[in-house]
Amino acid sequence: MSARVLIIGQGLAGTALAWRLRERGVPFMIVDRDEPVTCSKVAAGLITPITGMRLTVSWRYAIFYREALRFYRQCGRRLEKRFLFPRGYVRLLKNEKEIAKWEKRQRDPELQTFLHRQTPQIDAAVIRNPQNGFQQRHAAWLDTTAYLSASRHHFETLGAWLRADVRPEDVRDDPDGADWNGERFTHVIWAQGWSAEKHPLLQWVPFQSALGTILTVEADLAGEKRILNRGCWLLPRAGAGAGQALCFAIGPMECELCGPCFDAGGHTLFLAVQHPGEGQGVRQGRALEAQAHSLVDRSGQRFEQLRWVPIGSNWPSGVPARPPRPGVVAIRRLDGKPLLS
Repeated sequence: MSARVLIIGQGLAGTALAWRLRERGVPFMIVDRDEPVTCSKVAAGLITPITGMRLTVSWRYAIFYREALRFYRQCGRRLEKRFLFPRGYVRLLKNEKEIAKWEKRQRDPELQTFLHRQTPQIDAAVIRNPQNGFQQRHAAWLDTTAYLSASRHHFETLGAWLRADVRPEDVRDDPDGADWNGERFTHVIWAQGWSAEKHPLLQWVPFQSALGTILTVEADLAGEKRILNRGCWLLPRAGAGAGQALCFAIGPMECELCGPCFDAGGHTLFLAVQHPGEGQGVRQGRALEAQAHSLVDRSGQRFEQLRWVPIGSNWPSGVPARPPRPGVVAIRRLDGKPLLS
């Protein structure tokens, strides 16, 4: 029989595969549980060249970015909608350590293609301390929700999309192909993201799934349309501290704090700790190093500070020589009151 592909899961990966098969004239059927909230549907859709704690260029970014522009624009023309929006991207450096690292990294020849020559102009009335940062070129935002929804409706009109929950035992395979739901396929592609860790054929894959949360925020950015990136901060809107940015959470060494989300009553704040120890790796014993920092206090006066900081991380176990791992932390007040009361 001629090729016919069964794609299980219509996230970003399954959708892209379906479009590629359609380009080549290969028949397919894409089956999805059609859940309202999935990793792909809530993905930020940010495409940025210089990333991470190390401020490095993403692997093969120049090739992938050109292909992303071509691919998503082609999908947009077919569906008569726009999904990909090139955007300026401003990385704001959150502390003296990042500033010092950037002073060294910004001269790397690999970065020059992606750096904007001008210092980013940001309204200080909107973004606090905007002067410490740099602007990137060749960045973009993908409207993942619109892209997935429009693609699904298009595949439905082709008779190539079904709503169903496919379990591994529902697919019966043999040397020549596989059967599902009374239909015959030559290939089966499981594109289910993190849930594939439960698939019996994929037990050998070392999944390291991280629990995410959804936070909806409204802010007046005075017309700012660029992508802005900085650390995790809380800005009080009322009371004696109104308008003063306060650091409310500090993560383990060399990590990012992501996905801040309150529970329904506002009593608990959840934070996802991502890639702790990314730079120095596993902390051996109680290894420390001294770091000298030149800082500025709130009155504008400069002062010097010597800090002893861990080399690497063992978070969350705290056991020497044990590798660090990502995780989720919950923050509550000792008196049990809502955090923002």
